[in-house]
Amino acid sequence: MLSPRIRKIMFALAVVAAMVSSASARPVKGVVKNSITGVPLANVVVKILQTGDSTQTNGSGVYLFADVPDGLYTFMTGEPNYVPNIKTSVRVALGCCAGTTGNVDGDPGDVVDIGDLSLMVDFLFFGGTISTCFAENDVDLSSSVDISDLQVLIDFLFFGSGIPSCPL
Repeated sequence: MLSPRIRKIMFALAVVAAMVSSASARPVKGVVKNSITGVPLANVVVKILQTGDSTQTNGSGVYLFADVPDGLYTFMTGEPNYVPNIKTSVRVALGCCAGTTGNVDGDPGDVVDIGDLSLMVDFLFFGGTISTCFAENDVDLSSSVDISDLQVLIDFLFFGSGIPSCPL
């Protein structure tokens, strides 16, 4: 029979292991869009090749994987009327930045939209506040938050340019 002290230690280790296990996975959310028109695509299957997990986009083209462990993954989308799209070396990591940079307003869905642009303008020109997550605010990955980050947001939102992935 184990002593009470050993049982307490084992219980504490089990609790820590459960916390680490749940903390090393995070939700991954994104939007699948037509690469030419930019229109979100509904009912598209999104698959993580390494895990075999798959999900389907909703009516707004949004997909969600509830718990993806830290690591590098290959995501593939497929829909009967479209050429499959494969995104390799997608990093899933804990931290404040998820997916791509630019979520300046800290939207829990990690959506980069006009609200982020508005906050960036307010911060740069009027002394407003932005997210406490530096990695989200440093949109161009230059190690500073400045007018270049604003330009990347404008190019992304209005001209369809890409936006950098969160730093590793």
